Parts: sequence; structure tokens; C-alpha cells
Amino acid sequence: MPRKQGSPVDACPNLFKSNALGRLFTVNPRHTECFYLRLLLVNVTGPLSFQDIRKVNGQHYPTYKDACLALGLLEDDNQWEFMLAEAALNCTAIQIRLLFAIVLTKCFPGRAQILWDKHKDSMT
Repeated sequence: MPRKQGSPVDACPNLFKSNALGRLFTVNPRHTECFYLRLLLVNVTGPLSFQDIRKVNGQHYPTYKDACLALGLLEDDNQWEFMLAEAALNCTAIQIRLLFAIVLTKCFPGRAQILWDKHKDSMT
């Protein structure tokens, strides 16, 4: 079956308009807000605006990342929390800082500021 093309645009004879999202390219997770916006576009149906897509269960979130966390699209930081707590028992401050830097640069924790606040004493 041929693809549905939408309704024709009067000014351009070979151009069609539609409300459907046709093509969505991949985004590197290092471009955080773009990555989270893409994640929301793939998983949320029927948003009418960029502000509307950040609304989850009637609550408006300030960033796309917060909306993704509220929808449960991202893993929580429990694994990093336990790892840093265990490292605090056995490792030096330098080793814990290195481990924290690796988590930040390679693992993309959802709430890096909270991780820092809870474990900054063991890193100093």
C-alpha cells in the first residue's frame, strides 16, 4: 500500500502537509535536552507544542529531562548511589572522585547534582 501523504498544499503542487511525525533522526546523549526531547517525541502521543510535551499527569516540568524522569523513561540513579556509597567504604577520595567523573562522562546519571550533594563529603 502506498504511504498516505496528507493533504496537498495549494501553493506547492508536489508538497503535502500532515500532523504526523515522519522522520526522526538519532541524537547523541551528550546533547542532553535534544536527546530528552527526542525521547519524549518517540514515547508521548498527541502533544500540541513543545511546552505541552513537558506536561505529565497535569504537571508542567521545566525541562525535557524532568519530564522523561516523571514518565519513567530514564533509569533512576540507585545503581550509582550504591556504587559510590560502597566506594566510600573502601576507596580513597581521589579514587571516588575519579569514579564519579567516569559516571558523569560515560553513564549520564539522571540527577548528577543530587549524587554530588550526597557523596561530596567522601570525595573531599
